[in-house]
Amino acid sequence: MHILAAKIQYLLRKEITEIYLMSAIHTFAESMISLFIPIFLLTKGYSLLSVILYELIHYSAALIFGYYALYFSAKNGVKHSLFLSIPISILFYFLLFRIDFLIGAFGNIATLFILGTLGSISGAYYWMGFHLEFAKFSEAKTESRQVGLVNIISTTVSALGPLFGALIITSSGFDIMFIVVIFLLFFSVTPLFFSKEYHEPFQINIKGFLSSKEMKINAPYLGEGIRDIAAAIFWPLLMYFTLISLDNIGGIYAIANALLVIFTFYLSKKISDINKHSILRAGAYFHSITLGLRVFLKTFFLITVIQSLGAISWAMVDIPFRTIFYTNTKNSGIGKIILNREIYLGIGRLIILVLFIILILSFGVETALIVSIIFGAIATFLMSQLSSIPSKEEENAPKNI
Repeated sequence: MHILAAKIQYLLRKEITEIYLMSAIHTFAESMISLFIPIFLLTKGYSLLSVILYELIHYSAALIFGYYALYFSAKNGVKHSLFLSIPISILFYFLLFRIDFLIGAFGNIATLFILGTLGSISGAYYWMGFHLEFAKFSEAKTESRQVGLVNIISTTVSALGPLFGALIITSSGFDIMFIVVIFLLFFSVTPLFFSKEYHEPFQINIKGFLSSKEMKINAPYLGEGIRDIAAAIFWPLLMYFTLISLDNIGGIYAIANALLVIFTFYLSKKISDINKHSILRAGAYFHSITLGLRVFLKTFFLITVIQSLGAISWAMVDIPFRTIFYTNTKNSGIGKIILNREIYLGIGRLIILVLFIILILSFGVETALIVSIIFGAIATFLMSQLSSIPSKEEENAPKNI
């Protein structure tokens, strides 16, 4: 028993294990509700245009707070950034729980600004801390397996999250759901107590971030942001507006994510430096097709089948994409590459949100959702262009002639 306890204590001291544990709890909490926040706002009388305004505020603020979160992590430590994200996130969900009071006190639009900004701050401090710690403590030789393990953990709990969330919302309402999420987030920081603080140097000149050279290099992150909004926000909204129940939406995601877990486990063992780019290209092509096809489907069965195929193809995109990303942070500066991604990811999200606003004002809700999702499907191709940055050892190695 003493030996087992010692082994557990040793594992909990390992930073990479700490990331797995915190990611599991945090992802489960977020996955239970994040899918349904736009729908929640609709049930509170907000128009779809107002919901998109909320998302626009959220991701516009993320461009600003991402930089300051990275600076905060460098100065105060990565764990301080992760710790700070939790009370802000709890406050965000508490205000959603008390949204009627918030609307009464500040009005509809001001409430969207308050919620959008708070959600953005909590996300910025959590993800900057997460990326910095994972990039630092993951091992280059096993990067794809470690990325795969993070994906397996997050996807396993994500498979259950929407299903549990939908069941709680339909049986007990959104208020109980917010209380459950707050409770889980409170305990998600526990693994951080088992290892030392870590500081990542941060010296970046942001003036050159939007140069033509940087835009070409970082275009894959732009595509990632566009695809993210199309798949994570517009697709669930389209299902909701085509009268698919919350139970069925949760069930569709649970089935698709279950297959994603299985395929992620398999693929993480097969990916290598030799095949990661070819797998990424094939996955981007396949996923683009599955995302575009969804908008033409009307039955629960067909939607489940195509979304499940989309989940499998997403593993082919996400694992090599994130493997290349984390390897590049080691080869070209952790802070620089992470901030690059966050800026272009945010710009991509804003592009598709602005496009949607133009479309909904011109053509109506359903057409705007369909066109935006297809645009996201096309943008997925950009992700296949992510290139590996050679390490200094590789650059200085003698070339064969």
